[in-house]
This record gives sequence, structure tokens and C-alpha cells, in this order.
Amino acid sequence: MAKREWIWYPQNIELHTSCGSVFISITDSKHIYCDASGNGKSLEFRGKRYPLSVHLSRVGTELRFDVSSGTSSIYCGAPRTYVTKMVEAVITAVNAHIFHNPHLLLDADIADANNELVRREEELEEAVRAAEAARVAHGLAAERLAHAKAARK
Repeated sequence: MAKREWIWYPQNIELHTSCGSVFISITDSKHIYCDASGNGKSLEFRGKRYPLSVHLSRVGTELRFDVSSGTSSIYCGAPRTYVTKMVEAVITAVNAHIFHNPHLLLDADIADANNELVRREEELEEAVRAAEAARVAHGLAAERLAHAKAARK
């Protein structure tokens, strides 16, 4: 069997928002990670810069994303009202970009499904190696048992 190669999902795509640049990574057609934090990245609101990262989830079957459920989906040290405005700017940019580039969601799903197969094939290869080792160990144990029984006679 030919070795399947890992495929990178669409990532580090720079989008421009009203607050500055954000970089998105589309892990599958239902999840987008947006990052404007670290390595000098940040968004600006009311003259001050804030690092921000947010996980967005697809809204039903629509070609639209919003903040993922859960308290850990947004990271930002700005006041809550600022965070809300910056996240709205990110969501607007993401939704516009996805509307014009829906193929990125398909690319992400292809990468996600392919990479799941890579992981499963690696698990299968490991299981085959373990089964072969167990077969050899079984043979040695059977041999040992036969020798022990023969010595007893």
C-alpha cells in the first residue's frame, strides 16, 4: 500500500479587519481559528493594541461563522466591550472571505479526512506489528511448553 501523506489544512491566511490583520487557520468546514496574538500580532481598538485569538464555528449549514460555544473560545485582555467590537470585526472579515472562497472549507475537510486516514493507517500498521510480535511470542511459548512436557516424560 502506498504511504499516504499528511496534508496541511488552509492556514496562516491573512485577513484585514477594521482593527488590523488577523491570521486564520481553517481546520475543517466547521471550525476556524483566528489569531492576532504573539509574534508582534495584535488588533487595535481606540488607539491601543490588544492580542486576540478566537475560535469560530459554522452556524448550522449556512456559509457563516460565529464565536464557538464555551468560555475558552476567546482570548483577549481588553475590556469586554472592546473585545466584542474586535471579535465582530474578525467575524465580518472571516465571513466575507469564506463567502468569496468557499473552496477553502472543502480543502480543510479534505485535509482533515486525509489526516484522519493517515492516523488510522498508522494505528493499523502498529496493530499489525503488535500482532506479528504476539504471534512470534505465542510460538516461542508453545515451543517452551512442548520442551517442558517432553522433559517431564
